[in-house]
Amino acid sequence: MMAISRRRFLQIGGVGTVGAVTGFSALLFARPTLKHYLAEPDLPGSATGPLDEATMRVLEATTTALIDMPVEIKHYQDFFRWRSQNVPGYKGLYERFAAAANEASAQSGTPFADGNTAAQRTVLTRCFRAGNAGGELRKARAGLFDREWLLYDRYILREILDLFARTDGWVKIGYETWPGEHRGLYTYTQPPDLTQGPKSGPTKVGPGEDRP
Repeated sequence: MMAISRRRFLQIGGVGTVGAVTGFSALLFARPTLKHYLAEPDLPGSATGPLDEATMRVLEATTTALIDMPVEIKHYQDFFRWRSQNVPGYKGLYERFAAAANEASAQSGTPFADGNTAAQRTVLTRCFRAGNAGGELRKARAGLFDREWLLYDRYILREILDLFARTDGWVKIGYETWPGEHRGLYTYTQPPDLTQGPKSGPTKVGPGEDRP
């Protein structure tokens, strides 16, 4: 076995000690940073105001691509408009999301709102991946590199799904409308279903008509 001099041993020990202290200090420093990137980001405040038509079209396309079934789009539009005009941060968030969605769709040469459902879902997948990353390392990576997409997942996609669950979801499981919505008004505002034939039932007979 090769002998190590006392001086060499102290040099190696010194390097190891410095490395250990440096590593421990870096770990302590990284803990609050790691905690920050593991936490879901809060929506930064910004000015409120109306949405432009292009941004609204992206939000409408996101809704239909995400839900993948016919819905009453008007209350989603009202939802987006109200948040944009009344809750600080949403107007800027919606505009940034529209720009990011269009940029991600640039490879196909078609704006996000004009693309097909498959292309739109490909873009939305980035939101899902960022918002549903498994494990602390992946969550920290998403928090560091995909923080905006985390915001899109939390404050756009999840809220669309939540609104669906509270409204159109009731209709899809068999109810005429959802809680709090006037049935007559809802039915009146729906287009006629041309796929259904005339409803079968007993024939009404007037007072002066012969009965069988």
